[in-house]
Amino acid sequence: MKPLQLFDPASSTYTYILFDADTRDALLIDPVDDQLSRDLAALREHGLKLVWTVETHAHADHITSAGLLAEHTGAKTAAPAGPATRKWRHLRSETLSGGWRVVVSGAEGGPDR
Repeated sequence: MKPLQLFDPASSTYTYILFDADTRDALLIDPVDDQLSRDLAALREHGLKLVWTVETHAHADHITSAGLLAEHTGAKTAAPAGPATRKWRHLRSETLSGGWRVVVSGAEGGPDR
């Protein structure tokens, strides 16, 4: 799995793209709304197919572009259901093509809390 790290200077936050070098399937973590064009360009530049967009937590410093990325690419989305419930919606564990797995751990804010 290959990681790409992208930075949004306005919110001082990082977005990550993880992808399988063989299948070109990608997972995007913590996308920023103002960086939609940048993220789509990075996916195109590397010949990637976005499969999942994942939010690690509710962000006070920016608005997510996960929904827009899903509209543009057909990707699935996963995010915490809310800070009070500490439960995840949509994603617990999934094996993607290429044999790599996405697993939400039982850490603080994860599905087991």
